[in-house]
Amino acid sequence: MYPAQEAHPNPTGDAQPAAGSEAAAFELPQGMDPQDPGVAAFRQLATEARIDGPRATKLLQMHRESMQRSVQAAFAAEQEQWEQAGRADAELGGNAYEGNRQFVIDLVRRHGSAEMADALGQVKAMHPDLLRLLVRLGRALEDA
Repeated sequence: MYPAQEAHPNPTGDAQPAAGSEAAAFELPQGMDPQDPGVAAFRQLATEARIDGPRATKLLQMHRESMQRSVQAAFAAEQEQWEQAGRADAELGGNAYEGNRQFVIDLVRRHGSAEMADALGQVKAMHPDLLRLLVRLGRALEDA
């Protein structure tokens, strides 16, 4: 729980905590750092706006969900760009793209870890430079 004080305007019109008021409490969504300056700014805003604990919690949750959607959309767009660049690449792309991608996943499974290989298999695309590096290293290992 994170305290938020009830506020009331003082004679100058600024919001000030109500003297002797009971602090409302709101919960931070999982993963939010209570030391984050944004949390302190939100607490101040919630205090000034007299937002009670459950409403403050809901606002924070909505903000977190919105930020997650934004990050996911940006990552998906970046993945799309990487895939297009990889497929267009003379060395990696065309009909060889999927095979090269699978080659890298198998390489990581053999020489790295199953968890890392699974993670690579779950993303739509790898950065073309990383894909190229790992394909070249894998081919060099095969030739050695």
